[in-house]
Amino acid sequence: MLRRKFDVVTIGGATRDIMFYTSDGVLVPNTQNKLKEKLLGFEYGAKIIPESLHQVLGGGATNAAVSFARLGLRVGAFVRLGRDRDGDAIEAELRKAGVKTRFIERDSSVRTGFSFFAIHSPTKEHVAFLHRGANDNMRMSREELRQARTQ
Repeated sequence: MLRRKFDVVTIGGATRDIMFYTSDGVLVPNTQNKLKEKLLGFEYGAKIIPESLHQVLGGGATNAAVSFARLGLRVGAFVRLGRDRDGDAIEAELRKAGVKTRFIERDSSVRTGFSFFAIHSPTKEHVAFLHRGANDNMRMSREELRQARTQ
């Protein structure tokens, strides 16, 4: 039986994102630097309690793959994850969404990519702290790319 080719294969980032919503931050205008016109600041040494906190799937390749799968397309994702709980969670979420995971690489030398978003609730302005992790070690051979194209 001939298998249908993928409609879409995404290539790129996969992260575990934490969205931390708070109204404790202050938006500060910065007239000293046109490239950084607004700053999001918090009291030095403060302990900020979130209004809400969400862990979500992140990264361009994973977000695109899930979106295409929701449209009913046959999707595969080339991403690199650490051999850790976050990597397990991302792979499970992709499978649940109907994304084929055969091209996922697992890396035991570094953790899965991770992002922390501090979001100012009233304005939705945010600052993102990023750790690329296993994303930086992703490598694909020509053979792997050929396989993705022909399967």
